[in-house]
Amino acid sequence: MQWRECVIETEPAGIEPLSNLLVNCALPGFVVEDERDFEEFLTEGTKYWDYVDEELLREKRGVCRLKFYISDNEKGFSDLEAVRAALSAMERDFRAELRLEDGALEEEDWANAWKKYYKPMKIGEKLLVVPEWEQVENPENRVVFLNNPGMAFGSGSHASTRMCMEALEERIAGGELVYDLGCGSGILSIIAALLGAREVRGIDIDSNAAEISEKNAARNHVEGRCRFEAGDLVTEERLLAQLAAEPAELVVANIVADVIIALAPRVRAVLKKGGLFISSGIIEERADEVEAALREAGFTPVEKKLLDGWCCFVVRG
Repeated sequence: MQWRECVIETEPAGIEPLSNLLVNCALPGFVVEDERDFEEFLTEGTKYWDYVDEELLREKRGVCRLKFYISDNEKGFSDLEAVRAALSAMERDFRAELRLEDGALEEEDWANAWKKYYKPMKIGEKLLVVPEWEQVENPENRVVFLNNPGMAFGSGSHASTRMCMEALEERIAGGELVYDLGCGSGILSIIAALLGAREVRGIDIDSNAAEISEKNAARNHVEGRCRFEAGDLVTEERLLAQLAAEPAELVVANIVADVIIALAPRVRAVLKKGGLFISSGIIEERADEVEAALREAGFTPVEKKLLDGWCCFVVRG
């Protein structure tokens, strides 16, 4: 099996939460390179040497790294997608840059390598996710979502995303206002619009997400019903008041457990009475913790979905 090395460069404050992120994404086999450990090693070991290579010093200076490995197959790309999605929810707290390390494979080649693993996918009873470079027949007349995930955003293949898609398919009747929190590339926003939502508002802390989401919406001819913007409902009172002034029939958040726990009471304020909150991106080990937070915020459980070690909740406000 071929393996690819992935590196997250961060600062000292990011080491612990990023380590937890990789464990939560079922990637426990990673290596931490902490600048502080290297400095301590130099300070305490001076009796053993009187010279340290300048290039090594430059490499270690000012940077902490977490290195992990993914298999060069469909599962590996799905794991990478999960890490990217989880990272976007943490960027407000510290710098974290993900890159691929492989001297034999250029970034452009890696982007193209994705395509051999990304094929049309049937989701639920109605949806068909199709990469835009594929030609596909649709005899079942499914709702088609055209996507080009590229290197930076999701494909929709990850279990947490699939469960959200299924939940949207099952519960959008048509004419709803939907808020997509942590919208990423806009997949769930666009799916909601394709399924008949009247208006969808996608929000993400990553300032690049809105631009990518708008392109994806235009690709699927729903740009008139989707709006995207940068924002953080957990911390921004202005945004909370703005959304609460026009509460939605449905809110979806495919993020990570900690953010969903923090979001739960604030989602209640932006959701119509009796509306639905779909949340995913939760590893199964933390499902009870998230469910408790949702109950404490006043939600009534409707459905709990499990797939490949991930959990999705549908609750009513």
